[in-house]
Amino acid sequence: MSETIPIGICQCGCGKTTLIITKTDVAKGRKKGNPQRFIMGHQTRGSNNSKWKGGRKIRKSGYIYLLLPYHPQADPQGYVAEHLIIAERALGKSLPAGAEIHHLDGNKSNNQNNNLIICQNRKYHGLLHI
Repeated sequence: MSETIPIGICQCGCGKTTLIITKTDVAKGRKKGNPQRFIMGHQTRGSNNSKWKGGRKIRKSGYIYLLLPYHPQADPQGYVAEHLIIAERALGKSLPAGAEIHHLDGNKSNNQNNNLIICQNRKYHGLLHI
């Protein structure tokens, strides 16, 4: 059962109040005095964006990132490396400070459990590359 977002609250789900329309624009379906559906730019975020790929993207580095804005390791845009999430699930808890993940086959987008090794620190990770 999905909840309906009240009129006057941004329909993107951010929970912020929208502005009141000051000029009627029939072509855009806007009527003076009514609240806007979205705050400027919010209608193109997340699943409302035509380029939405389910919150998963591959960076130029070759690593896959997932949109998990509330994860402690999330970057400023809210993305976390997929291999980190998979390693944490396998471990059953967050990775210890300084831990790194090694891809056995060297393929940064191959995040299968049997391809990832949790290294205690950067020094140990470096040994695996020798």
